Amino acid sequence: MKSKKLSDIANISIGIPIARYKSKPNNQEGQKIEYKLFSQNMLSDTGIFQEYQADTFIANKDLSFSCTQEDDIVFGLRKPNQAVYIDSNNTDLLVQSYMAIIRCNSDIILPEYLAFKLNTQDIYNQLHKNIQGGSAIQLLKIQSLKDIVIQIPSLEQQAKRIETLKTGYQEIAILRKLIEEKQKMLKSIV
Repeated sequence: MKSKKLSDIANISIGIPIARYKSKPNNQEGQKIEYKLFSQNMLSDTGIFQEYQADTFIANKDLSFSCTQEDDIVFGLRKPNQAVYIDSNNTDLLVQSYMAIIRCNSDIILPEYLAFKLNTQDIYNQLHKNIQGGSAIQLLKIQSLKDIVIQIPSLEQQAKRIETLKTGYQEIAILRKLIEEKQKMLKSIV
């Protein structure tokens, strides 16, 4: 197993400060490009994208360079610092400035594995000492994210772990649904 800094295996960039690029309602001549916004609610501690209704944003210029692409990882720089893997169903979402877009070298680490790895206690502990800000909004420095050290197993081991994790999280989701149904049934008895 190798150890590498995240910056050695991935390109990491910050999303866009969208307020600067908001199209003015009375602007008739300027560009108007519509985007769906990636929301903090789409992040999860499982690494799996959470379906959530995306808000619409009208920009005054092309911001597609800050939109999600397949195999990206979006990492929240505000608490809770969580990462999700972007599959082909969740592309073209505009990422805002309080999140990072991570595009990794898949010859070294699989993007889906990296998303799971970024949600581990080990990574949280490495990042936690570098969070800055008052008690209201704490923001992680992008350099702190770049400097985290990740243990990287072989690609084969990564693929096996991805399957195990996905299966486990699917089972948990099914069990939660069963619990909800059971609670509804029990409430209807009274």
